[in-house]
Amino acid sequence: MQSRIFNSKTLPRQLLAMGMDVLCAWLALLLSISLREDRWIWPHADQALTYFLAPALAIPLMVKFGLYRAIFRYTGFAAMVTTMKAIAAYGVLFFCYVVFVRNPTHVPRGVGILQPLILLLMIGTSRALGWLWLRGRPDSAPNRLLIYGAGSAGAQTAAGLGGTHQ
Repeated sequence: MQSRIFNSKTLPRQLLAMGMDVLCAWLALLLSISLREDRWIWPHADQALTYFLAPALAIPLMVKFGLYRAIFRYTGFAAMVTTMKAIAAYGVLFFCYVVFVRNPTHVPRGVGILQPLILLLMIGTSRALGWLWLRGRPDSAPNRLLIYGAGSAGAQTAAGLGGTHQ
């Protein structure tokens, strides 16, 4: 188990993804506050707890949902659904904090909805770009086709598709 956690190929990718997610959480919070106030607002001391809480809630939930387990290895619809579930759980907790716990003068209530949406967009985009960067050109991956139950006609179809590189 320990060798799996400290795998030299996996750990740097996991730490990079966590660092990017922390930056995305902070940037999403900054953007959501600025969008809500309709002007650029830099973070100030009254919002320090909110800026600390955003990644402190997001990262453990993403770990719990397994987003860092097989980083950038599996992508597609299932990975995006898992990301949406993790961000939705985070969004509920962050919304409850912004609406019920926070001091009314520090963070507008609309940020509780805007920030998780922006965070989902940023994390989804960063994962897709990271996967493309680590994987290389997306069209260089081999296409796979399963021909089942076709007998000799299936073998001929597979040979024909293999010869034309479709």
